[in-house]
Amino acid sequence: MERLGYDRYGAQGSDWGTSVTTCLGQQDPGHLAGIHLIPPLAAPDPATFGDLSDTERAALTDLEHAGQQEAGYAAVQSTKPQTIGYGLADSPAALCAWIVEKFRTWTDCDGHPENAISRDELLDNVMLYWLPGTGASATRLYWESFRQVQEWFSRATTDTIDVPAGSSIFLKGIPRPSRRWTAKRFTPSGTGTNSAKAATSPPWSNPTCTSMNYVPSSATSADGEFDCRFASASPQFRPWVLPSAACS
Repeated sequence: MERLGYDRYGAQGSDWGTSVTTCLGQQDPGHLAGIHLIPPLAAPDPATFGDLSDTERAALTDLEHAGQQEAGYAAVQSTKPQTIGYGLADSPAALCAWIVEKFRTWTDCDGHPENAISRDELLDNVMLYWLPGTGASATRLYWESFRQVQEWFSRATTDTIDVPAGSSIFLKGIPRPSRRWTAKRFTPSGTGTNSAKAATSPPWSNPTCTSMNYVPSSATSADGEFDCRFASASPQFRPWVLPSAACS
């Protein structure tokens, strides 16, 4: 970004982009105005296990279920990626089944992916892998990196990210770290002048922008957690969105 002439920039990531964006927050705090993650890369905090909220308890239950019943693809891709890779590169039916099954599991679709996303959009996603023949290389990413990312999601980490951070967490998302788990790693008080300046005066802070699906406080659950939210652990750990002109 610096070579392109950008002294200040924001970064947003979901899925694998969550890991990339979190690492950017650690490696380039001097240029980052802030980051946004879906979901935040934060593990459950064992110190809270004796005093869990209903939302946190549900998140742990769903995380355990996902590990036991929904993680077969990750186990294959992180141990024998080339084996499944041949099928994904050779058979459009295999590739389609491998990908669309994830949409069935990971969306709030009541068992039918097309309740959440159109067939054309599903096929667009499949074709992004089929046309360039990247099914095998996509599986190898798990063999190369998944163990480290799994550690970040499942076990408490001691490193922190001190650039201003926001997150969106959705009702059916896995994982769904709570606000206090997230604040454990994404500290609200930055140590550098860049993060301190951005925390008190974020570059993007227009609360009238609704196109970003910002959910107001009335959407919180009984124990104070958002079902779909930008996390805000303190006045400095605050939500930030693009100016309204960019939302149109």
